[in-house]
Amino acid sequence: MSDGKSKLRTSALAATALASLLAGAGASATLLGDYEVAPGVVIEACGGFAGTCRSYSFTGTLRLWVDFEAGVAEILQSDLQLESMERATHPFPNPSDLQPGDFVGSVVDPQHLRFGHPAGSAQQVSWELTLGDGEFVLDGTYDEGCCDRFIFQFNKVTFQELPEAPRLLLNGDRFAVAASWADFVGAEGAGMPVKLTDDSGYFWFFDPDNVELVVKVLDACQEPYHHFWFFAAGLTNVEVTLTVTDLETGAERTYLNPIGAEFQPILDTRAFATCDER
Repeated sequence: MSDGKSKLRTSALAATALASLLAGAGASATLLGDYEVAPGVVIEACGGFAGTCRSYSFTGTLRLWVDFEAGVAEILQSDLQLESMERATHPFPNPSDLQPGDFVGSVVDPQHLRFGHPAGSAQQVSWELTLGDGEFVLDGTYDEGCCDRFIFQFNKVTFQELPEAPRLLLNGDRFAVAASWADFVGAEGAGMPVKLTDDSGYFWFFDPDNVELVVKVLDACQEPYHHFWFFAAGLTNVEVTLTVTDLETGAERTYLNPIGAEFQPILDTRAFATCDER
């Protein structure tokens, strides 16, 4: 995972639904999702001194965030990979080159997004995404930009939305809390959320009658605090990962309890300095 810029996804919205949301006066719509390259995708790269073409398998996932009202988009996290399908080796993008986490993005319209690599980079990347319900289609190129260079063509590559982990929505549904666990025999799973109040709720892991975690997101945006606070208490010693996401801004905080350790209370009064972004 990346740092606080990382974002957990909200439910994907169909392009038509987004368009209708945007049509309303003062409407605000965001899209935040984790997507995976559909199985069996092959990318062709042509160029080099001999002017040949080669084939590469294309795999991996990425996290996409779009604020349609502000007209901005970011690919925040990715682990995309290109792997040669031939015996002969030839330069192709290193994983760090291909990851579009620092791309400059702009919204073309509610159905299309366009991304390009920042100006001045040796590599030239141009991607256009066509949004759909639970997926998007990628068209574009990656130009190595130097030496015996190859140009990679991404034509009609489908990315499918990954299943969403159960979340607890708090504080006017602005904050999403997700919990995952792993026990001493290698079993793992997602915590199941139960809402108590607008600010608080709990998670169970193994049995609905067995409470494991209690959590709360508190609005402390008044002076002198000017933060959203996150509190949690655990009744467990299994491994627990808690992820809290501000769905308005995409800011994320992750908290880990190691396996075998008694869950220590979390009293994070500086969790989110995002009071002004609403």
